[in-house]
Amino acid sequence: MLLTFSGPEGPDTHAQEVRLLRNVWRFILFVALPLVCLRILFTGKVLSGGMVAMLNLALVGLGIRYALQTARVALATHILCWGLLIVLSIQCAIATGIRSPAVMGYPVVLTLAGWLQGRRAAMLMLAVTLIWFGGMTLWDDVFWHGSSFRSAGAYWIAVTLVCGVATILALHVAESNQRKHETERLAAEELARHLVELRETRDKLATLFYLNPIPVSVTRLEDGAYCDANPAWSRVSGWSHEELIGKTSTELGIWLSAEDREAFADTLRRDGHTFNYLVRFRMRNGEVRHFLISADAVEYEGHPSIFSTFVDITERRVAEESLEHLNAELEQRVAERTQSLTETLDTLRRAQDELVQSDKLASLGSLVAGVAHELNTPIGNAVLIASTLAQDMRAVQGALQSGELRKSALESFIGDTDHAIGLLDHSLTQARDLVSSFKQVAIDQSSERRRSFALEELVHDICETVRPGLRNHNWRLETALVPGVQMDSYPGPLGQVITNLLQNAFFHGLQESVPGLVSIETRLVDEEQIEISVSDNGRGIPPENLGLIFDPFFTTRLGQGGSGLGLSIVYRLVTTLLGGRISVDSTPGEGTRFTVVLPCKAPVST
Repeated sequence: MLLTFSGPEGPDTHAQEVRLLRNVWRFILFVALPLVCLRILFTGKVLSGGMVAMLNLALVGLGIRYALQTARVALATHILCWGLLIVLSIQCAIATGIRSPAVMGYPVVLTLAGWLQGRRAAMLMLAVTLIWFGGMTLWDDVFWHGSSFRSAGAYWIAVTLVCGVATILALHVAESNQRKHETERLAAEELARHLVELRETRDKLATLFYLNPIPVSVTRLEDGAYCDANPAWSRVSGWSHEELIGKTSTELGIWLSAEDREAFADTLRRDGHTFNYLVRFRMRNGEVRHFLISADAVEYEGHPSIFSTFVDITERRVAEESLEHLNAELEQRVAERTQSLTETLDTLRRAQDELVQSDKLASLGSLVAGVAHELNTPIGNAVLIASTLAQDMRAVQGALQSGELRKSALESFIGDTDHAIGLLDHSLTQARDLVSSFKQVAIDQSSERRRSFALEELVHDICETVRPGLRNHNWRLETALVPGVQMDSYPGPLGQVITNLLQNAFFHGLQESVPGLVSIETRLVDEEQIEISVSDNGRGIPPENLGLIFDPFFTTRLGQGGSGLGLSIVYRLVTTLLGGRISVDSTPGEGTRFTVVLPCKAPVST
């Protein structure tokens, strides 16, 4: 069938079909049957074809009503179409066959069948009709004896063509209606689905709007009249929903000034939205609170409106203001403390400079003590030789005056004198070299004058001034120097660095009663840099102290003559004035190695 009228498949179509069938059986019972009855009354023919048609129509109407009462719509359509076809056929058989005027009802019935029952039923009824027409044509001369001016075959051809065209048109119209109905049905289903989705979305949005803990409102853009507001905004503002709706924010006094509200509206007119717009609102109780508004311009009930959400930041603003005030106080305190610390730091720097100078003088004093001790031997030898030579000379002079001078005594005096002069020359030369080395080291360490010098000579002079202090210990000092290295730097600070590293190795690294070795080595890193290393085979440095040895006043010999400034001075001189870097490697029980890398040409100090 082209149109299906079962309840589950299409309730609207089912209702239309039921209404149509009801109208049909009502028409049959209350219009067609009365008309047939009137004809019988006027003609007086009770047992005529009209009487038979009346009975058939009555049966069709009752069948349709029965089928509708039993909710069998498809049966009702079959009864209608086939019942009308049978009524027409009986009418034609009783009357003049194919020449009967009732034949003109066949196209109507076929059209109705095609529209109600579809292509298959219409074609079946058309085939039955054509067979019936053929039979009536063949039996025309036998039963009805039609007029001779037109043959039964001509009637058959005309009626067949009309019925076929009617059926085809009915099917075309029915299928077009079906497609249209199907399209409308699908569109209606899609529209219904969209309506359901829109209804669900509306309900969800309404739920979110009213249950949202964040205050939300909808106001008209032009005058700020409230269109809607959720309970959260009523709780925060103090106005109930009924008091807000229809009133403008200016009338309620929520905005502190109309200019503030207009500036906010101008922003939305220009940008269409705003995010975290800072405002101040007056609540119903008169309290002024700070809010961040995020809003969008929307259409609401046909009016340009503002959908706004509010975040109350009053407590945060109070905290920020308190924090700003506290920061201002802290800045003032920091400035005061900074000034005090600056003064203290200047004092500490002066004290450190004085301690550094004292450390220099102490280091120089230890050098003086060592050199003085070393000079005692050659000078004492020279004095002893000179006094012995003077005594021998007086003895020779006395023998000469007394005339008792013998040749052998003179020759012995001359030989002793020559030997004494050699010893005297050796002792004084030794003293002169020692004084010369000490003089150069003392001059360099007492000044920060820049000059060109040979690194090998500088290290040699320092070692010569240090060695005298090692005589009372079972310690050795060895050097492995690269010859010919010329430096344009500060020999005094460099000498102090080497001296402090040597003293640190001897008096902190080595043990008093254990033989020890300290080595100084130099190595060219490249054409512009030299590496100086001072190593010992002593006790080493504990791992926990490696990161502290260059800190000022750090010492493991507190109260035993250690100031804690030696390595700090070394680090400062190497990394600043000399423009180099220093590192340390140590293994407890195996010794320590300090490595200094310096440029051969020191940077220009400012």
